[in-house]
Amino acid sequence: MAARARLWPHAMLATATHDHKRGEDVRARLAVLSERPAHWLAAALPWRAAHARWVRPLPQGQAPPPDAQWMLYQTLVGAWPPGLDWRDADGVRAFAERIAQWQHKALREAKLRTDWLAPDLDYEQACHDFVFTLLTGEAAPAFLPSLAAFVRTIAPAGAVNGLAQMLLRVTVPGVPDLYQGTDLWDTSLVDPDNRRPVDFAVRHRSLRALQTHPEHSLAPLLAHWTDGRIKQAVLARALGVRAAMPEVFAAGRYLPLALSGSGGAHALAFAREHAGRWVVAIVPLHAAALLGHAAVPVFPAGAWRDTTVCLPAPLASIPLHSVFDGQTLCGARLALGQTLGALPVALLHG
Repeated sequence: MAARARLWPHAMLATATHDHKRGEDVRARLAVLSERPAHWLAAALPWRAAHARWVRPLPQGQAPPPDAQWMLYQTLVGAWPPGLDWRDADGVRAFAERIAQWQHKALREAKLRTDWLAPDLDYEQACHDFVFTLLTGEAAPAFLPSLAAFVRTIAPAGAVNGLAQMLLRVTVPGVPDLYQGTDLWDTSLVDPDNRRPVDFAVRHRSLRALQTHPEHSLAPLLAHWTDGRIKQAVLARALGVRAAMPEVFAAGRYLPLALSGSGGAHALAFAREHAGRWVVAIVPLHAAALLGHAAVPVFPAGAWRDTTVCLPAPLASIPLHSVFDGQTLCGARLALGQTLGALPVALLHG
């Protein structure tokens, strides 16, 4: 990043586009599976076994084959919309339609059993039927509550990953690009799903509510984190810092900050500085281990224990204002139990 700040300070920073295959928050949630592989297999292997009778035998092999089944289950887990109740028949039906549309394109572009120039319609139909059997058909009464329950166990950690990813995009060297609608949770899939109309009215209302109390802590938004307002609020405040300190982000140096303590491997911290003006960003890494079974994306008390960020001498004497919760901190070390106590990411300036 220090080299990027020197050589490509104005390169684009994008985590979502009109052509992404999985939305930024789908990927953030799926990353949790890499942290909890045993937990994932404990859910997915029974699903595969229970659904084997709906896999259709075709002359060329199973439909869907094992690799397509794994891809489907991962996509269901990653893209399950925050706040969707598995008992909401209309909502689940709409989700199934999106998944089927994604699957059709994914199978053709993989070019393993079907493709755009030589489609295997029997294979595609069997895979399509499998999706709807799971989500709206014979398998749904048992599968949907199990799927939703599993998503609840990883979604908070996925949300932390999403907030960390978004804050990094706005603060590391480069110019952040914000794709339409991704200021709230982005569980979109490949086009045309990622090009659906954006409900800007909802976004305008929540942003106006945030702007009426610009100094208030964002922590209360975590109580209803699935609505995405916490992501929009963190983004808006971070962009406000960029607007107020443009030279720090356009020409400022990048300085990695050391961490010490038992949780040092679970966080990343850095500073941006220009002409004596400073910004410090702190994000968690591999958050699932510290979150445990938390139902909201905030770290339990004591999770960070003795973990601190070490500040260099010029920065240690400057009062730092926390953009997201209003704290003012000062000293050679920032305790993560305090800095990340109310929200899972931190942005400070001084």
